[in-house]
Amino acid sequence: MAAPTAVPRRSPLRRPVAPRVPRRVSGPSTRIRRRRRSSLLQRIAALPDHRLVDRLVRGRVWIPLIGFLLIGIVFMQVSMLKLNAGIGNDVEKSSTLERTNGELRADLAKLEAGERIQQAASKFGMVMPAPDQVKYLKAKQK
Repeated sequence: MAAPTAVPRRSPLRRPVAPRVPRRVSGPSTRIRRRRRSSLLQRIAALPDHRLVDRLVRGRVWIPLIGFLLIGIVFMQVSMLKLNAGIGNDVEKSSTLERTNGELRADLAKLEAGERIQQAASKFGMVMPAPDQVKYLKAKQK
């Protein structure tokens, strides 16, 4: 009886190597290269097959990269909260100023009323002239 042949086992410490993308075959030099405008959706769909993404995911660089991106997101959220708080304060100040402005306009309208001015003038002994007594003077021109 023949002894069974031993199957060589891989070492558990060795990681399997990702299959390489085959090299591009170049065409004749007379061929005209045309740029294809691919849509954003096609570019996003092809992103997982990109060599750089594969290296990032398989290496150890992605951990600090994701940490850095998360810190950036938190920073942006905090800055947005500060901006929104500032906008809220400005809106509140604006409404207060508009209300004060309305009150001041109402006070000005009361002060400009013709009856109030006539009453104040009558206290000082002034009277309203008749319409035929009002005359206009002409200024001399040189």
